[in-house]
Amino acid sequence: MHALTGNRAWADDLVQDVIERALGRSKGFRVGSNLRAWLFTIMRNLYIDQLRGRRDIAVDDETAPWRQMTAPVGEVDGLVLRDVQRALYCLPVEQREVMLLVCVEDMSYQEASVVLNVLAER
Repeated sequence: MHALTGNRAWADDLVQDVIERALGRSKGFRVGSNLRAWLFTIMRNLYIDQLRGRRDIAVDDETAPWRQMTAPVGEVDGLVLRDVQRALYCLPVEQREVMLLVCVEDMSYQEASVVLNVLAER
């Protein structure tokens, strides 16, 4: 979640909100379906709602949270990670979501398409 929000406190709050929403709407989960995809769909919808409320969609803004993140002192890997995070946040939100779900959360493209409510073309 931290990779999505760029802010540890926001990520923690988002996880709590997802759990609360999932527990409150547990009857909406179909037994035998993909629980992980259902939870990520809830997370995505809450995240988008929160983005709209915060008006943080313009991530190229100088005050964007990822611009304030510092790499660990003396660690080359930390610098590379910071560069990757910056590049990630330069992507449009839709592309960033796919990258995070597939690369960070290790979902298949098919699982990510379910979370993102995208129909695959054949």
